[in-house]
Amino acid sequence: MIQSSGSSGTSTESPLSAAQLGLWFAQQLDPQNAAFNVGEYLEILGPIDPAQFEATLRQVMLETELLRIRLVERAGEPLQIIVAPAQWSLPFFDVSGEADPTAAALSSMRADLQRPTDLLRGPLFAFALFKAEADRFLWYARYHHIVIDGLSRSLIARRVADVYTALAGGSLPDASAVGPLTAIVADDVAYRASDDFARDRQHWIEYLEGAPDPTSIADGHFVQSRGVLRRTVHLHAPGTARLRAIGRLSRVVTAATALLMHRLTRAEDLVLGLAVAARSDATRSAAGMAANVVPLRLKVDPGASVRAISLPKRTGRSARCFRINVTDSPICGAIWAALAMIGPSTIRSSIFSRSTTNSGLQVPLSLSPTCPPVRSKTFPS
Repeated sequence: MIQSSGSSGTSTESPLSAAQLGLWFAQQLDPQNAAFNVGEYLEILGPIDPAQFEATLRQVMLETELLRIRLVERAGEPLQIIVAPAQWSLPFFDVSGEADPTAAALSSMRADLQRPTDLLRGPLFAFALFKAEADRFLWYARYHHIVIDGLSRSLIARRVADVYTALAGGSLPDASAVGPLTAIVADDVAYRASDDFARDRQHWIEYLEGAPDPTSIADGHFVQSRGVLRRTVHLHAPGTARLRAIGRLSRVVTAATALLMHRLTRAEDLVLGLAVAARSDATRSAAGMAANVVPLRLKVDPGASVRAISLPKRTGRSARCFRINVTDSPICGAIWAALAMIGPSTIRSSIFSRSTTNSGLQVPLSLSPTCPPVRSKTFPS
């Protein structure tokens, strides 16, 4: 069984951000649902010292607030506390003797992902290291979505690489550039008290006026998903180049999804969910949960191609970050209806860039030159 990370000690209580509150209420509706567990593993090609890797994770846990969150409830209101790390050891599994080491590791990871998380008791994340071969390791990380989003996972991966590289070289790591969770909470509070919030609210009322029901291939009966169907396809370089010739990859994926939904449903006025980072300049380097899903309304003509589908241009914070209060009745029904498709009709597009190290190895996430090359695999939420 994969050991999770707990926490001890207390600090000042603070409210949840709007993004966290949405996940809190969703989990309360179905406490035994593990759908909000998110996980990934990084395939590390090269020798790894498990003890050094554990020391690295301890350092990153100490300096990263989201890895030290404990949730509490006061008079029915969820709050979060940043606490000191508890005593913890990194679970290490040597699966190199298995007939299929990767399959054995994945089986353990998937079993861990299916365990529901008690938000008040925790723990809210877990790490494990699997040895598949003498020079191939899998670092597994699982979190509850209430503490992390996709951008933050990449921030933590970069930091782990930097710290491990420094410690393995016998030096102290540089100060962390990862921003605190409290920056996300403070930014959220300031936004809600600003004039921008009222303007954005009006934007969404106008944007969704006359909108159809969310586009879906389901029969209209909403049931919370407890799992996913997934198929992975690896694009070769020429195919990727052809896609890039059409436009930015994230926009190509969005247009292709709209075209697919049009062909499956014959709908020409589509409303899809679009996952966005929802970050301001003040929180771009902060680790925590800030991501949002906004309704994307598109017109698709019969016979249209991916290139012909017109996607809206970025319209600043209004179309990317606005979140509503559940008591905001004039807009609540329209937006929550538009977000009812957060399963099969939500577009999540993550394009990771790669950089070349001094040795010529291709590694994602801008890892340090002396860190073994890494490949990232993400489990769907």
